[in-house]
Amino acid sequence: SLPYGAKRDRDPTSVRVRSSSLNHAARKLDALGTDPRFRMFTPDLTRLALFLTAWTAFLHRISHDDHVVVALPAHNRLTAEDRQTMGLFVEVLPFGTDIACSDSFETLFARVREGLGAFLRQARPNAIAAQAPGSTASVLNFIQARFGTFAGAPARATWLHSGAHDPHNPLRLHVTDFDNSGPALEIDVSAAISRETNAADIPDQFARLLEAVCDDATASLVTLPLTSDAAAPEITGLCTGPAAPPDAVTPVLRLIEKQVQE
Repeated sequence: SLPYGAKRDRDPTSVRVRSSSLNHAARKLDALGTDPRFRMFTPDLTRLALFLTAWTAFLHRISHDDHVVVALPAHNRLTAEDRQTMGLFVEVLPFGTDIACSDSFETLFARVREGLGAFLRQARPNAIAAQAPGSTASVLNFIQARFGTFAGAPARATWLHSGAHDPHNPLRLHVTDFDNSGPALEIDVSAAISRETNAADIPDQFARLLEAVCDDATASLVTLPLTSDAAAPEITGLCTGPAAPPDAVTPVLRLIEKQVQE
């Protein structure tokens, strides 16, 4: 299902939102990479796994989906010779994760780490197959690039937004670091989502989740606050506890009918 109860449409536009609280929380999450529980082979891979886990957890909370698929761009420049070749070779490959109601950030990270190893082994040119529209819930653009001088002058990179958006992927998270100063986060919110919720609130909701997992990575994800608003149950009402046992004397068909009505 789409986040915030939005309906799918063909509007190919979006707005890019950011907040200082989100970037502050992102640096705290990045610092978890020094913890042996979350450390991987390289700093960049550690950072990718941390933000992929956090973004998966956030999508789980706002969409109520127990299987979250995030599209990850792969640059397809696997050798030194490839990296000397001009052209665009990027493919966007789906990364799926199952989430249990009992998951914490720590347990979800372990599952993402295992899946990421398999994903990277298979992320090769032409690895993608045809996908049905809407088969991915979001895109995570993870860009850790360094730029030197340009014709002898210092260069600074800016990640631009054209306003265009694939309506099949209603949310896009950008995690960039162009000058080795730490991760900067921005979120593209499609028009379909913007019509259902205030797009400017989404970075702060994500920031609250990041702050919470940094405070306690073992806490259940469903207990972490996304908002201080009284409307929080509309956003976070998922897996709040085990379902009540069915009444033994109620016929099965009646139980099914009751669930459909609810």
